[in-house]
Amino acid sequence: MVVSELKKRHFGRLFVKRGLTKKQTSQLVFYSRTDKEIKHNTSDFYRFSDIKKVESWLALRRVVYTLTDKPGNLLGIIWFGLKKIPLPSKTKIDASKHKVTFAIRLYDRARGKRLAGKFMKQCFSDYIESRQYQKMEKPKFWLEVSFDNTPAIKLYRRFGFRKVTKPNKNGKIIMVLNPIQ
Repeated sequence: MVVSELKKRHFGRLFVKRGLTKKQTSQLVFYSRTDKEIKHNTSDFYRFSDIKKVESWLALRRVVYTLTDKPGNLLGIIWFGLKKIPLPSKTKIDASKHKVTFAIRLYDRARGKRLAGKFMKQCFSDYIESRQYQKMEKPKFWLEVSFDNTPAIKLYRRFGFRKVTKPNKNGKIIMVLNPIQ
Protein backbone atom coordinates (compact mmCIF):
# COMPACT_ATOMS: atom_id res chain seq x y z
CA MET A 1 0.00 0.00 0.00
CA VAL A 2 1.24 3.47 -0.84
CA VAL A 3 1.92 5.62 2.19
CA SER A 4 1.44 9.34 1.81
CA GLU A 5 2.25 12.01 4.35
CA LEU A 6 -0.61 14.39 4.98
CA LYS A 7 -0.12 18.13 4.57
CA LYS A 8 1.02 19.74 7.82
CA ARG A 9 0.31 16.51 9.64
CA HIS A 10 3.05 16.18 12.18
CA PHE A 11 3.58 17.16 15.76
CA GLY A 12 6.99 17.26 17.27
CA ARG A 13 8.97 14.34 15.96
CA LEU A 14 5.89 12.28 15.19
CA PHE A 15 4.10 11.98 11.87
CA VAL A 16 0.61 11.13 10.70
CA LYS A 17 0.51 9.29 7.41
CA ARG A 18 -2.16 7.60 5.37
CA GLY A 19 -1.56 3.92 4.71
CA LEU A 20 0.35 1.10 6.31
CA THR A 21 3.82 -0.10 5.28
CA LYS A 22 4.94 -3.74 5.43
CA LYS A 23 7.06 -2.93 8.47
CA GLN A 24 4.09 -1.31 10.21
CA THR A 25 1.85 -4.24 9.30
CA SER A 26 4.30 -6.56 11.07
CA GLN A 27 4.37 -4.22 14.07
CA LEU A 28 0.56 -4.15 14.11
CA VAL A 29 0.47 -7.95 14.31
CA PHE A 30 3.12 -7.93 17.04
CA TYR A 31 1.29 -5.33 19.17
CA SER A 32 -2.01 -7.13 18.69
CA ARG A 33 -0.45 -10.27 20.12
CA THR A 34 1.59 -8.73 22.95
CA ASP A 35 0.06 -5.43 24.13
CA LYS A 36 -2.01 -6.26 27.22
CA GLU A 37 -4.19 -3.16 26.96
CA ILE A 38 -4.98 -3.80 23.30
CA LYS A 39 -5.76 -7.45 24.05
CA HIS A 40 -8.08 -6.45 26.91
CA ASN A 41 -9.99 -3.67 25.14
CA THR A 42 -10.21 -4.80 21.50
CA SER A 43 -10.70 -7.77 19.21
CA ASP A 44 -7.38 -6.97 17.53
CA PHE A 45 -5.86 -10.23 18.74
CA TYR A 46 -8.14 -12.02 16.27
CA ARG A 47 -8.48 -9.35 13.60
CA PHE A 48 -4.74 -8.75 13.29
CA SER A 49 -3.35 -12.09 14.42
CA ASP A 50 -1.27 -12.55 11.26
CA ILE A 51 -0.27 -10.74 8.07
CA LYS A 52 -2.90 -12.50 5.94
CA LYS A 53 -5.71 -11.40 8.27
CA VAL A 54 -4.45 -7.81 8.15
CA GLU A 55 -4.37 -7.97 4.34
CA SER A 56 -7.94 -9.36 4.28
CA TRP A 57 -9.04 -6.60 6.64
CA LEU A 58 -7.38 -3.93 4.46
CA ALA A 59 -9.19 -5.37 1.41
CA LEU A 60 -12.44 -4.15 3.02
CA ARG A 61 -11.45 -0.65 1.87
CA ARG A 62 -10.60 0.80 5.24
CA VAL A 63 -9.00 4.24 5.24
CA VAL A 64 -6.01 3.80 7.53
CA TYR A 65 -3.82 6.42 9.18
CA THR A 66 -0.69 5.77 11.18
CA LEU A 67 1.10 7.70 13.87
CA THR A 68 4.82 7.09 13.49
CA ASP A 69 8.19 8.25 14.67
CA LYS A 70 10.80 9.50 12.19
CA PRO A 71 12.07 5.98 11.30
CA GLY A 72 8.46 4.97 10.54
CA ASN A 73 7.78 2.79 13.57
CA LEU A 74 4.10 2.32 14.33
CA LEU A 75 2.98 4.21 17.45
CA GLY A 76 -0.73 4.35 16.70
CA ILE A 77 -3.36 3.60 14.10
CA ILE A 78 -6.74 5.05 13.17
CA TRP A 79 -9.13 3.70 10.61
CA PHE A 80 -12.46 4.56 9.06
CA GLY A 81 -14.62 1.97 7.37
CA LEU A 82 -18.06 1.60 5.91
CA LYS A 83 -20.01 -0.66 8.22
CA LYS A 84 -23.60 -0.74 9.41
CA ILE A 85 -23.98 0.25 13.04
CA PRO A 86 -25.05 -2.79 15.14
CA LEU A 87 -27.82 -1.26 17.23
CA PRO A 88 -30.28 -3.09 19.45
CA SER A 89 -33.85 -2.86 18.15
CA LYS A 90 -35.06 -0.54 20.94
CA THR A 91 -32.48 2.19 20.24
CA LYS A 92 -33.83 5.53 19.02
CA ILE A 93 -30.98 6.12 16.57
CA ASP A 94 -31.44 6.15 12.80
CA ALA A 95 -29.06 3.33 11.89
CA SER A 96 -29.23 4.19 8.18
CA LYS A 97 -27.37 7.45 8.83
CA HIS A 98 -24.53 5.93 10.87
CA LYS A 99 -22.47 4.38 8.10
CA VAL A 100 -18.85 5.07 9.03
CA THR A 101 -17.09 3.21 11.80
CA PHE A 102 -14.05 4.70 13.47
CA ALA A 103 -11.30 3.17 15.60
CA ILE A 104 -8.08 4.34 17.21
CA ARG A 105 -5.26 2.46 18.86
CA LEU A 106 -2.22 3.97 20.55
CA TYR A 107 0.56 1.60 21.43
CA ASP A 108 2.65 1.66 24.58
CA ARG A 109 5.28 4.22 23.52
CA ALA A 110 2.58 6.76 22.56
CA ARG A 111 0.19 6.35 25.48
CA GLY A 112 -0.06 8.97 28.20
CA LYS A 113 1.46 11.71 26.04
CA ARG A 114 -1.80 13.49 25.14
CA LEU A 115 -1.49 12.51 21.48
CA ALA A 116 -4.81 10.75 20.86
CA GLY A 117 -6.96 13.87 20.51
CA LYS A 118 -4.53 15.55 18.12
CA PHE A 119 -4.19 12.34 16.12
CA MET A 120 -7.98 12.00 15.89
CA LYS A 121 -8.47 15.63 14.88
CA GLN A 122 -5.97 15.39 12.04
CA CYS A 123 -7.34 12.10 10.74
CA PHE A 124 -10.98 13.18 10.90
CA SER A 125 -10.10 16.38 9.07
CA ASP A 126 -8.31 14.51 6.29
CA TYR A 127 -10.96 11.79 6.02
CA ILE A 128 -13.82 14.29 5.75
CA GLU A 129 -12.00 15.95 2.85
CA SER A 130 -11.48 12.57 1.12
CA ARG A 131 -13.29 11.62 -2.05
CA GLN A 132 -14.75 8.54 -0.34
CA TYR A 133 -16.45 10.63 2.34
CA GLN A 134 -17.50 13.42 -0.02
CA LYS A 135 -19.37 10.92 -2.25
CA MET A 136 -21.64 10.04 0.67
CA GLU A 137 -24.47 12.16 2.05
CA LYS A 138 -22.69 13.35 5.22
CA PRO A 139 -22.93 10.07 7.11
CA LYS A 140 -22.53 9.97 10.85
CA PHE A 141 -19.69 8.19 12.62
CA TRP A 142 -19.93 5.46 15.21
CA LEU A 143 -17.57 3.35 17.29
CA GLU A 144 -17.64 0.45 19.68
CA VAL A 145 -15.65 0.59 22.93
CA SER A 146 -15.31 -1.54 26.04
CA PHE A 147 -17.57 -0.13 28.74
CA ASP A 148 -14.69 -0.19 31.24
CA ASN A 149 -12.17 1.59 28.98
CA THR A 150 -12.59 4.87 30.86
CA PRO A 151 -9.68 6.78 29.22
CA ALA A 152 -11.02 6.01 25.73
CA ILE A 153 -14.60 6.93 26.64
CA LYS A 154 -13.43 10.25 28.11
CA LEU A 155 -11.44 10.97 24.94
CA TYR A 156 -14.41 10.16 22.71
CA ARG A 157 -16.74 12.35 24.78
CA ARG A 158 -14.31 15.29 24.59
CA PHE A 159 -14.27 14.79 20.83
CA GLY A 160 -18.08 14.90 20.65
CA PHE A 161 -19.12 11.25 20.67
CA ARG A 162 -22.04 10.26 22.86
CA LYS A 163 -23.00 6.89 24.30
CA VAL A 164 -26.18 5.39 22.81
CA THR A 165 -26.24 1.83 24.17
CA LYS A 166 -25.71 -0.07 27.37
CA PRO A 167 -22.96 -2.70 27.45
CA ASN A 168 -23.76 -5.74 25.31
CA LYS A 169 -22.94 -9.34 26.26
CA ASN A 170 -19.30 -8.69 25.28
CA GLY A 171 -19.07 -5.56 27.45
CA LYS A 172 -19.08 -3.15 24.48
CA ILE A 173 -21.01 0.09 24.14
CA ILE A 174 -21.72 2.08 20.99
CA MET A 175 -21.02 5.78 20.73
CA VAL A 176 -22.02 8.07 17.84
CA LEU A 177 -20.78 11.35 16.40
CA ASN A 178 -22.69 13.63 14.07
CA PRO A 179 -20.90 14.82 10.94
CA ILE A 180 -18.17 17.34 11.61
CA GLN A 181 -18.62 20.62 9.80
